Amino acid sequence: MHTDFTVIGSGMSGLTAALVLAKHGRSVTLVERHPHPAPVLRGFTRQGIYFDTGFHYAGSLGDGEILDRYLRYLGLAPHLRKIPLNPEGFDIMRYTQSGFEFSFPYGVERIRQALLQAFPSELQGIDAFLNKVQQSFASSPFLNPGARYTAEHAFPEMDSESLGEVLARLLPNELCRSLLGVHCLLHGTAPEEVPFLLHARIVGSYFETVCALEGGGRSLVNAFLQELKRLGVTVLCGREATGFEHSGDILTGVRLADGEIINCSGCVATLHPAKLAAMLPQSVFRQTYLRRLQALEETPSAYMIFGKLDNPPPALLDRNYFVLPRTDIDSYFRPDTPFDELPIYISASHGSESGTSKTGVILLAAAPPNQVARWTDSRLGARPPEYVEFKRDTLARLQERAERHCPELRGMALLEGATPLTFRDYANSQLGGLYGASHKITQSSPMPRTKLKGLYLAGQSIIAPGVLGTLISAMVTCANILGAENILQGLHECP
Repeated sequence: MHTDFTVIGSGMSGLTAALVLAKHGRSVTLVERHPHPAPVLRGFTRQGIYFDTGFHYAGSLGDGEILDRYLRYLGLAPHLRKIPLNPEGFDIMRYTQSGFEFSFPYGVERIRQALLQAFPSELQGIDAFLNKVQQSFASSPFLNPGARYTAEHAFPEMDSESLGEVLARLLPNELCRSLLGVHCLLHGTAPEEVPFLLHARIVGSYFETVCALEGGGRSLVNAFLQELKRLGVTVLCGREATGFEHSGDILTGVRLADGEIINCSGCVATLHPAKLAAMLPQSVFRQTYLRRLQALEETPSAYMIFGKLDNPPPALLDRNYFVLPRTDIDSYFRPDTPFDELPIYISASHGSESGTSKTGVILLAAAPPNQVARWTDSRLGARPPEYVEFKRDTLARLQERAERHCPELRGMALLEGATPLTFRDYANSQLGGLYGASHKITQSSPMPRTKLKGLYLAGQSIIAPGVLGTLISAMVTCANILGAENILQGLHECP
């Protein structure tokens, strides 16, 4: 088999990279080890209720905003229907110790007014923080088509100041700092460790319009697949890439587990860096580079419950809830924090089958992967009885906590559950981290270009996590391949 480009992995970055390359006239083969494309992003159905596992909501989805522009640039917008969440409070932050509750709106002025109403003495710090987020978000040409592109945008930018340092400098009030740090849970790196620039470029999208999608992540995957089919992209599922063919330092092909070789002059690999390290030719890459890929610190994993409610309260359908036992957001990322003191994220599903009156509900609690380390040798469908008992008891504790602090959930029936091992096996990650390798000030992410000419990297471990972050990672990588002017001009010209 011969193709111009092979794309390894069919998550958000892989789908985007394959589509962009095909739009620019390259023949593309997309390889996915799972039997179906985008196994995490596409979600699943139980008892006629659809559950998202990799997409819950996204920012910058208002008409003309950056994610909306990308969806139109990629030809996906006609296949999708956006569902705006509640503009007065798309996320409800519920602090269980103090009883304090905050409705986090979208729109900069709404956010400003809500914060000032809760913390009137923090006017100067709130304004400075919001302005700094907006400026950081708008400084990237991949987030703001009007920004000037320079060579430094071809690779991830560095930042020496953490979110925690910025918050401590601007805002004396601990609770206010906590509120503005909660959304670190959406990228998996603590305020004291995440570069402010990266955090701002993720949460800045929530300062614009926040939407879900009708049909959830499944509708997004289906839109991608329709466009990939239209452009003639070959999609190989149930086929695992295991290595690279090369002549000296030039890529010549991708080797599959069954022995077949896809001859190609280019490849975009969206694997977790630790998985990628085992595939790279040692004659081309230094041992220090390979060891660095394998040693990258992982973001936290999670326990998840997928349940159903017969009569959900309307407030659950257009907003999400964060149950927060502590104001210290950094503590949520420390492995010694007790399970019962970890935050819980609660969201309703947006894609149940027609004729189903029940609503799907998702509960997610962050968890360090080491809690299931004793069963790392097991695989889906073949877990030992001790693991099954541990999973049942842990999910029962999670459900009890959620119902205690959110009476709206009482009566929920549990249909399915997941642990860090579930995420490890479906996402093909090292330890089940929800957002791949952590983007920390003290940890350098791999660059999109590699020493093997023709091999490029993309994915949430390379640029940024989340739907928008992984999409932009693919765009940055394609800019390295096709030229930034070709990518950004098309984005700028989108109606």
